[in-house]
Amino acid sequence: MGDWLIGGIDFFGAAMCLTVIYQIVKHHRVWPFDALMSVAAIGGVLLIVHNGESADAQFMYPAVMMSYLLLKPLRALLLTVIAVIGLGVILYQSLDFFVLSKLLISIMACSVFAFVFSSIRNRQSEQLVLLSTRNPLTGVLNRRSLDERLEQFVLQTKRQSLEATLIILDLDNFKQTNDK
Repeated sequence: MGDWLIGGIDFFGAAMCLTVIYQIVKHHRVWPFDALMSVAAIGGVLLIVHNGESADAQFMYPAVMMSYLLLKPLRALLLTVIAVIGLGVILYQSLDFFVLSKLLISIMACSVFAFVFSSIRNRQSEQLVLLSTRNPLTGVLNRRSLDERLEQFVLQTKRQSLEATLIILDLDNFKQTNDK
């Protein structure tokens, strides 16, 4: 029965990975599959370890790191704390206290580093989006932002079979006014 359970968990994990990849490539979004995949990966490791495969606790490291790539840092940190508590409860009877402590502390240390790096990455990504979509002088949306929003609007009107009209004003000599 144990091999079937592990095989089922592995199959479910592979299916989740393929679903997330499909969502990214086809629809350019991962929500809600990012959270499902993170929970499934960490839950899968916990189930396998609970099934008596304590050596597979090492797979908690990539599962935790993956959650920092897919989720917001605070959510990933919360999920990691839950995973470490769960792993501690599962392995408390089967591992020496010192060995278990080293394992749990090292997972949390990796998690803290991932939290810091993903927080910095997210902040920098937000700054890049802001710099690429707004005029630095006025803070007004720029041409790139207009193009993106028009493209989204056209796609939405096509999907919903709506009619739309676009009005564009061209103000003469506005650049001189804007420069002042």
